[in-house]
Amino acid sequence: MDSTLWIAKDDGDTCRVLIVEDDADSSRALALFVQRDGHEVQTTRNGTEALVVASSYRPHIVLVDIGLPGVDGLYVVRELRKANSELLIVATTGRSSSEDVRRAREAGCDHHLVKPVDLTALTAILGRWKSQSGCGA
Repeated sequence: MDSTLWIAKDDGDTCRVLIVEDDADSSRALALFVQRDGHEVQTTRNGTEALVVASSYRPHIVLVDIGLPGVDGLYVVRELRKANSELLIVATTGRSSSEDVRRAREAGCDHHLVKPVDLTALTAILGRWKSQSGCGA
């Protein structure tokens, strides 16, 4: 398994964020950004690994690339949604057509961010979710 865990300072309300991204540079950049925003981060490189890691890591938030090799991101989203309807799931993808956005929403994504990811928009999404839902245990 090629997953990496980044630990943020635990303020008692730290969100666990799972990043599912096959591009190592994109994964590392997102992980560093999300961690600096005060969250604990786990990264995975493919959909199969993401589903395995999610079952034990129990993320509050998932950032998922739709164009993954093998098991694609939409399948991952549907499976995660079945297991936990309370997750915040954000598609982080190069796919930007209205059809892509519709398919991501139908699969269970709450938001759709096109790469390169607008970090201001991501911060706003994470902040709103944390203030509305909290991340507790």
